Amino acid sequence: MGKIILLNTPIGNLGDLTTRVHEALKVGTVFAVEDTRVFKELLNHLGVSLSGKRVFAFHEHTEADQLDRTLELATNEDLYVTSDAGSPIISDPAYPLVARAYEKGLKVESYSGVSSPIMALELSGLPPIPFQFHGFLPRENGKKSKVYSEMGFGTHIFFEAPTRVEETLDDLAKQLPKLQV
Repeated sequence: MGKIILLNTPIGNLGDLTTRVHEALKVGTVFAVEDTRVFKELLNHLGVSLSGKRVFAFHEHTEADQLDRTLELATNEDLYVTSDAGSPIISDPAYPLVARAYEKGLKVESYSGVSSPIMALELSGLPPIPFQFHGFLPRENGKKSKVYSEMGFGTHIFFEAPTRVEETLDDLAKQLPKLQV
């Protein structure tokens, strides 16, 4: 019987790739990946051969019926799931797969790696307890304002595109003027 194995890949520095994930990339044979081109570049950079590997795209636009076909693979063999960078379950498409896997009684493992939200918290100088991770902010102003209005006490961590960081910080400062950013 197989299982689903979530592989956390580095955001930025490939030196942060764990030995366990590197080994899984070498020995694994079936991979559901966010972007096959990015995955192949990662393997190439690491000197890992694609020979004997089945690699297919699995991302937020994956159809529901492909979810079941993907799970079917994991009933017979180990299925490795990766995103382009980071955790395949944080702001990436693995959550529906993992939730459905548990419903079907399949085993799920995670080969951890560097966690960008925790790294951001460590480097922020802000209080670590309590903290909340929100993922990516919505792009629409109304939805963003709703997120801001529901934020409680503590440190809040968001993902944001590099091109929108300044705009988001300005928006936060206007909407929550007493906030430390």
